[in-house]
Amino acid sequence: LFRSLLENTTVFWFPRVTTELCVSTLQSLGLPVTLNGVTVTLTSLLGYDIVTKVDSRCAGSDSLAIFLAIFGLMIIDRKPQNKLLIGLLIFGVIGTYLQNFVRLLLLFAAGYYYGADALWTVHDYASYVLFPVWFLGFSVIYLRYARKPENSAIERKTSAKSRSEERRVGK
Repeated sequence: LFRSLLENTTVFWFPRVTTELCVSTLQSLGLPVTLNGVTVTLTSLLGYDIVTKVDSRCAGSDSLAIFLAIFGLMIIDRKPQNKLLIGLLIFGVIGTYLQNFVRLLLLFAAGYYYGADALWTVHDYASYVLFPVWFLGFSVIYLRYARKPENSAIERKTSAKSRSEERRVGK
């Protein structure tokens, strides 16, 4: 439901902006790529054109939905101060967008150098590497600024355990 809602609200502008930025970057690197709406045509070194359409899912709405869901769970477990929370959220959304942008650049580069099969292989699997690496880095930063809420039940259990160990040692 959440992914669907995010996808529907970004269906028009998100893939268009992402595709424009991606194609502009690839063209500045000298790759023979053109754009028509959200349809990308790339001429590979193997001598044929690869035509792909970048929809909202390919542009990163799934990664963004996953990030926001995990971020919400992290807030429940360890909540940073409100000022930091907004900053971390903005940093996380931008970082998630950029890791997906890198994925698009990599998949088009793979298509350019190695053909359509390589493009689709990178398309299918790159997120399984890039997103966890990005999120691990984000998590390290997040945990530096977040605090674990106190849990008096654990503290009571720990102190009761310490007292019983002291009694055994004292015998």
